[in-house]
Amino acid sequence: MIISIAIVFANEIYFEHDMNKAIQKAKEQNKTVMMLYSSPTCPECNYMKHVVFNKKEVNDYIREHFIVLSF
Repeated sequence: MIISIAIVFANEIYFEHDMNKAIQKAKEQNKTVMMLYSSPTCPECNYMKHVVFNKKEVNDYIREHFIVLSF
């Protein structure tokens, strides 16, 4: 059980909320900062966050190439 939970969390996109931390991580990891502006009341934003970002190919690509900064 613990192993399967760890695997799920390891495959999630981490959303950074601090711009300075995101920039620092991007420099350290040689990645680009992807800025994500969203609102809990925005249906398109929620679809993107909960459906598109959970597609394996999208998730893998984002984690490999970007530090996601979410506002």
